[in-house]
Amino acid sequence: MKLRLWRPFPHAEIKAVVKNVKKLIVTDRAISFGGPGGPVFSEIKSALYAETKRPLIYNYIYGLGGRDVAVGEFVAMFENVLADTENKAADTYEFWGVRE
Repeated sequence: MKLRLWRPFPHAEIKAVVKNVKKLIVTDRAISFGGPGGPVFSEIKSALYAETKRPLIYNYIYGLGGRDVAVGEFVAMFENVLADTENKAADTYEFWGVRE
């Protein structure tokens, strides 16, 4: 799903799209300072908060400092989520492709 409009945020559309999803990957290209993840992650998480059946949400913050991200890196994010069988990384965020 691609967001084309930030406000009003498409809460109902997101709920409809992910109603049968077990795991959801949200990618952000920005940081939400003081928040629990990126801005898109925070909005989607709040949109699904009241739902009794909601997916586990994984947030990857990528491309910081203008870094390019290749398609293979998105594949690696997907593989990380599939490998997380104990759901330890769900509802958290991870910085992707930053130098340490």
